Amino acid sequence: MGRKSLGRTWNVGTHGRNRNSELLVKPILTIMGTPQQVFADAALYLSLYLIGNTALFLYMQFTSIFRAFGDPSFQMKGMILTAIFNAILDPVFIRMYGLAGA
Repeated sequence: MGRKSLGRTWNVGTHGRNRNSELLVKPILTIMGTPQQVFADAALYLSLYLIGNTALFLYMQFTSIFRAFGDPSFQMKGMILTAIFNAILDPVFIRMYGLAGA
C-alpha cells in the first residue's frame, strides 16, 4: 500500500531500515504473533519506529547534557526549537509518505 511510494521517494535511512528489518523487526513480530495479513505493514512501521526511537534517545541525551551545564534557558530554547521543528515536519511527512511518515 504505502510501501511502494515510500520506497521510491524516501532514500534517507534506507540501509538502517533494512538492517533493522533483517535483524530485529521480523523476529519481534513473529514472537508477538503478528497475523500475515498485516505483517508487511507492521514490519515497515516498526522499522521506521526503531529509527525514530534512536533519534529520540539522542535528543533526550543532549537535553540532559545541556541541563547539566547549569543554564536551563539554553536547554529550554533547544526544546522549544525542536518542538516547533517537529510540529512543522509531522504534517509534511504525513502528506509525503502517508501514515508511515507519521
